[in-house]
Amino acid sequence: MYLFRARNTETIQPIIDDLENIVDFPHCDLGYVNTLTLTELTDEYVDWIVGSPIAYDEGRGLAIVQFSESTITWLHNNSDVLSEYGVDIEALKSFANIETDDWLFALDTF
Repeated sequence: MYLFRARNTETIQPIIDDLENIVDFPHCDLGYVNTLTLTELTDEYVDWIVGSPIAYDEGRGLAIVQFSESTITWLHNNSDVLSEYGVDIEALKSFANIETDDWLFALDTF
């Protein structure tokens, strides 16, 4: 799963079209963590999702959701647990420290 930042939902169409385009956005690879992992790690997960999925394509195995900013706080505060799933903690900290008004999204593949 990747976390990434974008100005709004309209600006993420390039990622929906081709996942390789995520390199054009500030992003962080969460290693083996996916949405299922997060639901197992915390009950707070359900409160992070803002609205309905932005994109869901079962055929391509793709889901993009908007996350609330509290997601970053939880991930940062639980980095010890996340490191067990292959998360690069330094990359996560760098991503968390980006000062921006851009919205937070998660791209999950399945």
